[in-house]
Amino acid sequence: KKCMQTASTTYLERVYAEKKYNEELFVERQELTDTLHDFHRSDKTLYPLIGEAGQGKTTQLAYWTEQLIGRDMPVLTLAASDFSFVSLDLSIKSMFGDNNRKDIRRLMDNIHSKAHANNQDVYIFIDALNECLHYAEEDESETEGPLLLYKALCRIFISQEYSRFKLLFTCRNFTWANLIVPHTESQTP
Repeated sequence: KKCMQTASTTYLERVYAEKKYNEELFVERQELTDTLHDFHRSDKTLYPLIGEAGQGKTTQLAYWTEQLIGRDMPVLTLAASDFSFVSLDLSIKSMFGDNNRKDIRRLMDNIHSKAHANNQDVYIFIDALNECLHYAEEDESETEGPLLLYKALCRIFISQEYSRFKLLFTCRNFTWANLIVPHTESQTP
């Protein structure tokens, strides 16, 4: 939990410095917070928060991060743009001091096991999926960064065994509709 909260606090410091969030000026949108609570109570593990530029997705995510940290809940909040230089796998391994050569699933199994034992969900918030213009682990198909990061997020955090992981990411409408949704539709049997 400490590793996650340290990373989340670094994210909050950054959005404060970039003037993307100010707790004193923030006005909570209760309908959005209600959807987060619904997500928490559900068996769903993936929640995309989609909207246009300037609608307050980052602000809402920062507010929720502060609330969860304040309640001493495990929350990991990261900016998608950071994954242009280091992959999600390597970033998480580094954050937890895990060996880079070991499979990420071992670390995820360990984190999930602790969450399950403590009867707590682990919140993973990724801000601005659309801002990952180039993903660090480029494949040869020249797939765009947001889609590669989305695939990495799903590969690492979304599985039946990981019911305690609650992955929420923000994304602009255009990227969601034109890049992510066509991929998810092509993956549906």
